[in-house]
Amino acid sequence: MYNCVLHSPLRFLEDDVKSEEATPSLAKIVLVQAGGGLIAGATASCITTPLDTIKTRLQVTGHGKKISVKQVVKDLIREDGWKGVYRGFCPRLISTSAWGTSMVLAYEYLKRLCVKKDEEAAG
Repeated sequence: MYNCVLHSPLRFLEDDVKSEEATPSLAKIVLVQAGGGLIAGATASCITTPLDTIKTRLQVTGHGKKISVKQVVKDLIREDGWKGVYRGFCPRLISTSAWGTSMVLAYEYLKRLCVKKDEEAAG
């Protein structure tokens, strides 16, 4: 999922290269990569926050009680509505988006450095 979301903005660059028959600027490449990291982080947050909230609620429930995931979800919605299921979403969104952006930009930067060194060694 993360990889799929990351590569969607990169298609924007492919279309741009085909139409202009030139390499896009480094600033445009970095902007698209950063956008891909942000979108991937936000998507991951939307999917994993409810799962983590449910997992945490299951962990803190008394050890003597046997409670199902379905019951936890019902309790969360009854107590706080859908906001209860997404408790802690904003901090997770910020951290996951920042992490995703940093990871993608660092990876792509290092990849460009390695390709440049390979081209210099071959040329």
